[in-house]
Amino acid sequence: METTCIESKDHSSKRFAYRTILVAFFLSGFTAILYQVIWQRMLGFFSGVDLYSATIIIASYMAGLGLGSLVGGHVADRLSPSKNILLFAITQVAVGCFALLSTGFYYDFLYSRHPELSDTTWILALVLFVSLVVPTFLMGLSLPCLSKALIRTIDNAAERIGGLYGINTLGAAFGALTTTWVFMRIMSFEHILFLGAIVNIVVALGAVFVVYKGFHSVREKQPFNTANTPCDRGISGDKREKSLTFIEWVCLTFMSGFVALSLEIIWLRIVGIIFKDTSVTFGTLVGIDLLGLAFGTLLGILTVSKTPNPTKRYFIFQIAICVYSVLVLVMLIAFIRFAPQAAIFRSYLGSPDVLSAFRLPIRVDNGTLWISLYVLLPIVLVGPPTVLMGLSFLYLQKAVQRDVVFLGRKLGVLQTVNMMGSMAGAIVTGCVLLQYFGTSGILKAIVMSTSILFVFLYKIRPLRSIQVNRAFVVTSVLTIVGLYALIPGARIFWGTFHGVSNPDEVSVVEDGTGVTLLKNDAREAEPRFIMFVNGRDASWVPYGGIHSFLGVLPVLVHPNPQDIAMIGLGSGDTMFHLGGRLETQHITSIELVRTEMQALVWLNKQYAYAPLSSMLMDRRFAYVSADARQYLMRSQKRYDVIETDTLWADTAYSGNLYSLEYFTLLKNHLNTHGIIMCWLPTLRSRDTFVKVFPYVIILKEYALGSNEPMLFDRKILHERLNTVFTLDYYSQSTKNMHEVIDSYIDELSIRDIGLDFDRSQLKDVNTDLFPKDEFSATPIF
Repeated sequence: METTCIESKDHSSKRFAYRTILVAFFLSGFTAILYQVIWQRMLGFFSGVDLYSATIIIASYMAGLGLGSLVGGHVADRLSPSKNILLFAITQVAVGCFALLSTGFYYDFLYSRHPELSDTTWILALVLFVSLVVPTFLMGLSLPCLSKALIRTIDNAAERIGGLYGINTLGAAFGALTTTWVFMRIMSFEHILFLGAIVNIVVALGAVFVVYKGFHSVREKQPFNTANTPCDRGISGDKREKSLTFIEWVCLTFMSGFVALSLEIIWLRIVGIIFKDTSVTFGTLVGIDLLGLAFGTLLGILTVSKTPNPTKRYFIFQIAICVYSVLVLVMLIAFIRFAPQAAIFRSYLGSPDVLSAFRLPIRVDNGTLWISLYVLLPIVLVGPPTVLMGLSFLYLQKAVQRDVVFLGRKLGVLQTVNMMGSMAGAIVTGCVLLQYFGTSGILKAIVMSTSILFVFLYKIRPLRSIQVNRAFVVTSVLTIVGLYALIPGARIFWGTFHGVSNPDEVSVVEDGTGVTLLKNDAREAEPRFIMFVNGRDASWVPYGGIHSFLGVLPVLVHPNPQDIAMIGLGSGDTMFHLGGRLETQHITSIELVRTEMQALVWLNKQYAYAPLSSMLMDRRFAYVSADARQYLMRSQKRYDVIETDTLWADTAYSGNLYSLEYFTLLKNHLNTHGIIMCWLPTLRSRDTFVKVFPYVIILKEYALGSNEPMLFDRKILHERLNTVFTLDYYSQSTKNMHEVIDSYIDELSIRDIGLDFDRSQLKDVNTDLFPKDEFSATPIF
């Protein structure tokens, strides 16, 4: 009777310890992704938010995790269970402390004090790696340490590793979704980091409590010896199944990470086009991605122990990932092009109601539309492949882990190699393949990569009849050739996702920085092209309308606009109209998305439009492909006019261009009597602008700002417009600029704000560390 009570108590203690560790690891995953989201935003101020900087940040993050996994695997095999758990607790405290100090390091030190460290690419990469290696290394230690601590025998190794990985990934998924949809709407970055640090401390205390309650006493002193088991001889249950060497598994794991990251880049681009590149795009996709991984891993726990041939199942899952990912995109494109139910995709580009739905995803009246686009579509696109990735992870562990003594090291090596593959996928796909082959080309490369998986599957599958082997080879070839043939070209691919059914109406330029699409509006008598950048309509050709007004007004208000900078480019409408004064000597466009200029060069060759040709040939104009904020931070040049016709308020990273600090940066780059022309799409952005500039002229959602008083006199504007050079210059656009100025000035209520205005009342403003408009559903004018 006494023995039964002791055994019952022992079992209860083990169950308590395991559950406590699972909860702790869930919260650890929650904070890890929370930190990644916030740190990537903070480092974006220092490095810029272009593709290359973002890729370096992601690669550095993965490098740290991989290094931590590698070292953690070797360390874990040498520590007792209680010491492994204590090491996990120490890493949590250290990560939390780093998070509390990270704002001062990433924002105050790197961005504010030493922006020059980002001047050179290799120095930037080194700084980013060094700045991220400490916390990510500590995070990478966790899985090998806890796996080694909780696994007693090799029989349940895959299930225990899968349980830890799945619960940690589930926590990360909730962290991504909660941070994106809740925390960033109600808290500053500093407060979010503080919250994460508190959670880390709680996790550490929980781990220490497990050790204090005597975790070492519920684990057998000697691990189960598997040296003579069939698994160690390379036979995974089914004796007919051939085993792979560990080196082969390493290569396959690298390839798996490469393909997975390449698919994620494609998914992010497609969902970004559909979501209109809003601030919730990245977090939502990452959250759904991680939910799929977690669900697949936890689902596999129920089946992996009953599978006699995990190696074969692993390859089936990997092939299914590639086949499904390509096939679902092909079917989605066909559905959008031909199904009546997909009319929304063919109409939303021209529908203000639906556009507003994309611009403010929280304030959507049509619940069905919101659920379809923001929930169901990403789940269908991303869900099944990521579930299969989670299953693959578990079956990989089942096939590879054959000795508990080396469990930590094998797990660490495979995790590291997978991270290296993901790093390579991010760098090669994002920086090279997208530029030269586009999304369609990458999908075709993924299809071709499945041939390697088919070869390995053929190698390890049980030997059967010659007829079956021939059938397998024929099926493999037909699958690859069929999928390859089904992938459409760039015009059909992106034209469909932009709501264009006729591919002849569009031209597409794509690289790592974005997708620029020109749509030929055939309904017009004269040729008319609408430019879409990453899914949003930017402007159009021929020129005219509000973009022309935004270019003309500041150069007419300024008495001597010699040096001008424009943040953005679009179709070149505003850019062209900034050049209408004889006094102007230099006009610089600072644009993040390189494909905009490439599209304009292509359009100029196809369609002889005088203003566009003139602008491209005029030596006064210069074009810089860079993150505008980082460019200005590193530059000492000052301008007479800065025109910033930038982003919708809810666009990803728009908070960097509507903050108090950004407007202050613009203010510091003005010459004496210099003028800022800015579009301010929200009330909060307007208040932020007014708080920075001593003198402001507000024209509804547009504003002029300066350090000195501005003379805004309609008579003087027309006088400057009547000079010979200016009249001749603007005559190229076939628009009467007198009428353009008068029509917009008459429509817009003008308000003049000077030093006497009490700016202390303006407290609800955007800041770098709390971009409220980007994540909050603030009403648009």
